[in-house]
Amino acid sequence: MSSNGGCTDSAAGVGGLSNGLPNGSTGSMPPGTGSGMACPGQWTNNPGRYTAVRVALATDLGWVPGGTPQAATPTFNPAGGTYTSAQSVTISSATSGATIYCTTDGTTPTTSSPVCTSVTVSTSETIKAIATASGYTQSAVGSATYTINTPPPPLSFYDAFAIGLAAGWTTYNGIWSVSGDTYVNSAADTGGDKSMTGSTAWGDYTIQANVEITSGSGNAGLMLRATKPAAGTTSMDGYNVGIDTGNGELFLGRESYNWTSLQSVAMPGGVLPNTWYHLTAQAVGCTLTVSAQQSGSTVVTSFTYTDSGCTYTTGEIGVTSYNAAAVWRNVSVTPLQ
Repeated sequence: MSSNGGCTDSAAGVGGLSNGLPNGSTGSMPPGTGSGMACPGQWTNNPGRYTAVRVALATDLGWVPGGTPQAATPTFNPAGGTYTSAQSVTISSATSGATIYCTTDGTTPTTSSPVCTSVTVSTSETIKAIATASGYTQSAVGSATYTINTPPPPLSFYDAFAIGLAAGWTTYNGIWSVSGDTYVNSAADTGGDKSMTGSTAWGDYTIQANVEITSGSGNAGLMLRATKPAAGTTSMDGYNVGIDTGNGELFLGRESYNWTSLQSVAMPGGVLPNTWYHLTAQAVGCTLTVSAQQSGSTVVTSFTYTDSGCTYTTGEIGVTSYNAAAVWRNVSVTPLQ
């Protein structure tokens, strides 16, 4: 048995090492190799017999013929996959002292990318990372893709605005405030004022609220199955149901960054300002049923409309007014099984 370059050779017929490498080869062994280690064998004089041992040992030690060992490819914990909540991902390399650089936009990282040891993944994205260390060449690129499917909020909602807040509502145009137990838009303008809440994943449901037009000659009401809301008249995709003081009607329309009137019906006695009306809109598949009832009256005005080939099957809820100031209270949503 002989020892050469910190490597012990106990196998008969196996040649020695030169500078910690098999005879007849070039390159370098990684830092940290030492005595008591089985030799790779003589790479040129004993083909076949020790090939498997030589290849396995060279691979395990990270030996790179003619060069420097390569840093270990970064790994990710937890691994890429589909999750229902945000994930804190730890990135590491088996190479001691390695510095890890990463990207989260799918591009290939470089040493100019941010240094990463952990990344919080709250939306679907791909993390790519490389590792560098003194005495090693740059690692291969490690990659992990995360899909975050956050469950939608429960399809059950009620807001009485009882504590003077409108938490969770997002406004687009208008002048919005909470007064007592009412949600107020004091702007009687034509900007398509609206305030939205809920989830774009909500599908079949009933929305109800009390609404009162306080000034102006326009309309006010509710929005359902709404997506892509923006500031501006008819700036959303979804349905609008409301009452109109100008023509005294209960109406249903479809918005898709333009306006399509679907159906309307006259309210007995018209629509009076400074009077509460209870509005209800129910959506099941492509069928919408809407109704309005003046406070203190037993008369319910309603109709059902089927929007053939409808594409708006899920979406948020909202309150809206056009050319009228208005107030709302007791906004509720209940699911339909």
